[in-house]
Amino acid sequence: KDEKGHRLSLEEKTKLMNSMIELGYEHLIDPFLFALATGLRKSNIQTLKKSHIEQTSNGKEIRFIASEMKWKTKHSISLTKDMESIINRNISEDSDYIFKGYNNRKNLGDFKKSWSSVRARAGVFNPHTGKYVRWHDLRHTCATNHANNGVSLFELMDIMAWSSIQMARRYVHGSQSNLFNRMMMS
Repeated sequence: KDEKGHRLSLEEKTKLMNSMIELGYEHLIDPFLFALATGLRKSNIQTLKKSHIEQTSNGKEIRFIASEMKWKTKHSISLTKDMESIINRNISEDSDYIFKGYNNRKNLGDFKKSWSSVRARAGVFNPHTGKYVRWHDLRHTCATNHANNGVSLFELMDIMAWSSIQMARRYVHGSQSNLFNRMMMS
């Protein structure tokens, strides 16, 4: 079970990105920003390839087949200009993967140790658990931001690839006590 997630504040995001720079882990900044924008899980960002990006009549999308998703259902995300920008500055001819890893490795790979160093240096904690924030908290942040920006419950469920309202309840952290109820009404 997912422990109580945390929505990162602007200050916390800035501290984390500054720590990435200070520690020499600049390669994590764009995956970090992409996770905040898309709500994708760490594994999907690590394995994101050029082949996942498809042109549709409505613009570009990222498409995952069912076996690539946690709940084994296919999923797609329409790309915004900001998301496309992140992809465009990371895509290269020498790798099928979008995000490169430490020391320009061909893929992001497992960055557990570098993320642990970054969050410790930044000193960003989840106030609900008293533990350092997790990469997964970027997913909570994305979901809450969408909800606060007026995205309806069912649109949010589609964006985040959830199959139940209970998942939305777990992920959405609002400053307003009636945020979830507002979503249910829209």
